[in-house]
Amino acid sequence: MAIDDAKRQALEQAATYLESVTEVRDLDVTRDEIRSYTAGIVTVLNQQTSTRLEDGVIVVHVDLTAQVDEHEVIQAIAAFRENESARQELVSLRMETDQLRQQLGAANQALAAANTAEQVSALTLQRQELLNQMQADSLVAEALAGYAYVTPARVKQINELLSQARKLHPSNPHLPSVSGRVDALSPSAQLPAQANQIGGPFIPLSAQSPLATPLPPSPLGTPLPPSPVAIPLAPSPLATPLPPSPLAAPPGPSPLAAPLLHSSPPVPRTSMSPPHSGDGHTGSGH
Repeated sequence: MAIDDAKRQALEQAATYLESVTEVRDLDVTRDEIRSYTAGIVTVLNQQTSTRLEDGVIVVHVDLTAQVDEHEVIQAIAAFRENESARQELVSLRMETDQLRQQLGAANQALAAANTAEQVSALTLQRQELLNQMQADSLVAEALAGYAYVTPARVKQINELLSQARKLHPSNPHLPSVSGRVDALSPSAQLPAQANQIGGPFIPLSAQSPLATPLPPSPLGTPLPPSPVAIPLAPSPLATPLPPSPLAAPPGPSPLAAPLLHSSPPVPRTSMSPPHSGDGHTGSGH
């Protein structure tokens, strides 16, 4: 709610400025019309949200910076004057948002006075539904106001706004008609807005550009005949296997490999010891 209030204040300041613009003043529009037509053209550049305690009350404070292009506002006013049904739908959205804001105020008071847990739960759910409906209506109104200045980027932005609104309030009664208007947008509808933007005359393009005509087949695209280099050669005589080499025959057995003759066993040798004289003894020294 604080963000929505900050946006409305920024929109009010933008409307005050636009009232002083000569081109807008020459169109003879009211401030309420300016606020309605510029809702989808105001761009929020920066937004900061803070929560603080003031006199025992929690306060959510939002600071934001927004910009608006006066040339887009002029085109928006001209577009809505030519499309009465879109203008009426935009007015209906504004009235519905005001009614939801009043219902939300009553729900806040009832929630503060609730005594039981059941009442708190029911009123909290009701309050959340009202907030979702208010935010969805605001998104749809912003998308609807963006039709006046149609560019591919603007169409993408409108679709994103409608997608967010559909998530918040799927049964929003304004979504089908506004979505149908998005589907009806075409590049031919974007050309006058672009021509007016640069100040030049609008020159309709032909249905099909001669540059889009396909070129005849290029002769370079014809496949080349088979190359003679690619024809396989005849078998080479060098590839004929040679006859077996006589050196490859296995040699006969070597005479050195014959076994040796058996030799007779060696004759054992004997030795004679000289005789001993005297008696032998053994002893130990002390």
